[in-house]
Amino acid sequence: MTTKSIDLNHSLYKILIEDQLDSFSVLELRDAFMKSSELLQDKDNVRRFVYRHILRLERMQLLERVIEKTSQKAKYRKTVLFSKAVWNTVIEERAPELIEPKHQEGSFLFPKMTLQKRLEQCESDFLACIHEFETYKSLCSEYPHLADSLLDVQGQTKTQSSKLVGEMRAIKMALTLS
Repeated sequence: MTTKSIDLNHSLYKILIEDQLDSFSVLELRDAFMKSSELLQDKDNVRRFVYRHILRLERMQLLERVIEKTSQKAKYRKTVLFSKAVWNTVIEERAPELIEPKHQEGSFLFPKMTLQKRLEQCESDFLACIHEFETYKSLCSEYPHLADSLLDVQGQTKTQSSKLVGEMRAIKMALTLS
């Protein structure tokens, strides 16, 4: 093996080299990775991230796959080359695929960013409601025979736009206070 250094995520370096995790499954490494990070992460994305790194290290013959007869699940064990490798730890400022939860469960970590996105969505919905309301008004003028049918829907649109105004005010207040 050459003395070329191998890039490895800082958290994975800490787990595999400093904490000396060996003979592990993908899920065990994923769980250790999630514990070592302070950020709220999506389990599926972290599993994929960890698995990509495991495969890369396996291709470099730094890890070997061992299938246990009892469980048929793969475990990964460090090879002799692993201990001889020269490592270059890489600190990723923000790996979006790891910290962007699929649901809104992480919104308490980044309230301003989440609130700003929500406000933008409300403003967009509000503009759509206004345009829809104006279109109904125009259609009532163009087609008087449809006016009675469209008035009910037009009223619902007006109510929806009022709700959105209230929601935007509340979000703006929350942004001011955060």
